[in-house]
Amino acid sequence: MTPLIPRQVAPGWFWRWLRQGWELWQRRPVIWVTCGASFTVFNAVVPELLFTQAPFTILETTALFCVLRAIDHDSGHVWATAWGYFRHSGRDIAGLARDIFLIFLLISLVIFSLQWVSAAAAAGAHVLLPKPPTTPAYHRLPWWIRQGINQDNGIIYLSLFAPTAAPLMYVTLLVGHSLLQNFLAAFQGVARNIWPATVFFAAGWLASSGLHATIRFFPMKWYGELLLALYGAAWSFLGATAYLWCREMFEGVAQNAPQTQTAKATLALAN
Repeated sequence: MTPLIPRQVAPGWFWRWLRQGWELWQRRPVIWVTCGASFTVFNAVVPELLFTQAPFTILETTALFCVLRAIDHDSGHVWATAWGYFRHSGRDIAGLARDIFLIFLLISLVIFSLQWVSAAAAAGAHVLLPKPPTTPAYHRLPWWIRQGINQDNGIIYLSLFAPTAAPLMYVTLLVGHSLLQNFLAAFQGVARNIWPATVFFAAGWLASSGLHATIRFFPMKWYGELLLALYGAAWSFLGATAYLWCREMFEGVAQNAPQTQTAKATLALAN
């Protein structure tokens, strides 16, 4: 297993990643829509079972990274290439999902124990933002809307904005599953790129939390459907930004690969 040494990204990273992320999805806009829609439908339909949000997050986000890598190295067969990446790393992804599930299970058991001992103190410790009041109209929304919004908000945070989460998954795809070694590499990457990491995590967390809060002030079915679509689009676009950050930090690649399909088509016409 080859250890990765994270690099400090070059200046101008903010606008560069936004521009390059948009350029990647412009190559295959239908895949952007498909990824966003799949993310939304999955989270709206599949119920959140016991501590399963974390491993599902890993599966969804690593699959998105595989799709983005396939688009980046565009061969004209994005889905087949992405599936090849995912299948090749399947054992490592499953190992990471299993370990994170066990860690979340242990943490949750500790939290539940603390809540049982001192419910008031534990509940106060978990409040990160004031929760807006819930109206009866919110509870009258279809179950799949409330389910999808709650899960989408959590998965966006866990996969893209929680410290070291995206780098950890990216490193696992590159070099295989080794939780401690990969976590140290991800932590070093965040420490060496503290400003990009801080802006990335804070902006994403505030944005997802803000979107999540609005449904309680506007508990209408059409707004819930619009919010789910926004979450799907945001997850896909912000996932591209996370991919570009990790690519530049761990591989030193600061530019998107050229579109090989266009080059092949030009060559075929010339012949």
